[in-house]
Amino acid sequence: MTASATPLDLDWDDEVWAERSDNNWQQGLRWQQAWWRAVRLELPAGPFSAARPDRLVASTLALDAPANANFLTDDVARAVERRLRTSGGGLVKEDRLRRFLLSSQPMCFNLFGQFQDEHRSEALLAWVCRVSPGAVRVTRVEIEWAPPAEDHFRGGSAFDAFVEYETADGGLGFLGVECKYHEDLRKSDVPKVRDVYKSFTGASGLWRAGAIEQLDRIGLRQFWLNTLLAQSLLAKDDRYSEGTCVITACQADQSARTAFASVQAQLVTASGLVWQPWESIVFDIVGHDRWRQSFVERYLDFTPVRHLLRSGDPRLEADASD
Repeated sequence: MTASATPLDLDWDDEVWAERSDNNWQQGLRWQQAWWRAVRLELPAGPFSAARPDRLVASTLALDAPANANFLTDDVARAVERRLRTSGGGLVKEDRLRRFLLSSQPMCFNLFGQFQDEHRSEALLAWVCRVSPGAVRVTRVEIEWAPPAEDHFRGGSAFDAFVEYETADGGLGFLGVECKYHEDLRKSDVPKVRDVYKSFTGASGLWRAGAIEQLDRIGLRQFWLNTLLAQSLLAKDDRYSEGTCVITACQADQSARTAFASVQAQLVTASGLVWQPWESIVFDIVGHDRWRQSFVERYLDFTPVRHLLRSGDPRLEADASD
């Protein structure tokens, strides 16, 4: 029996909802979002697409679900509306953003959209200082953003989030953030790296000898390209005196952590690419308690799905309290 035959009255954790294409890590996350949908949102499952209305997915909202049901707070919803009205250089798909609970894009909005308003962005400063101790003020937060394509590899890469900050000497710095959640890095990776990226890698002096051969592999390319975008922005935009590429995911995501380490190992200076799990961001922020509680419950507390996880799963040892 497949999800396409699933009646809406089945429990969220019925095995019928399992997706054959999921690996163990992905399936656990899908259960988590199915629980959030059914128990916290009290909404029915929806179809993968309007073209297949009978093909229900446990981690997807119905076509007629409330427009902002996928977002944790009104501030996040406003950040979404703002981004949908403007062009940031990255790709935003509205249906996926609003209905797919498992997608990394709404997760990124739920993490950073809360702080896009200039009156709330300062709440990120403590976390920014973890990466760049010289930061004194957060000046801008963008989501799904890329600098002008004509200046940087003629397009193709974007930051999931972009946090700009002022330094103590009056300069500007940035964190270019890549968020990973449900995606299998080996299946969702860039299929081919264009020569313009390889040329920059070889000529920049920022990568070790032989780095291209080590990085041009399935599962590593996305993190490599995001690091290159940060390097290019820092090299070509005179406004910035410092900049760092940040990879963020759940602390228990061993696949993302391993890929990060493989890419970082090819840098001459390791600080150009840093690992910052969601936990380090969420618990560095002062205030915003309602938002934090919701984010932790939805993305970091795996208690509701423990009975569905296999022995040895790192999420069984995860501590969502801090």
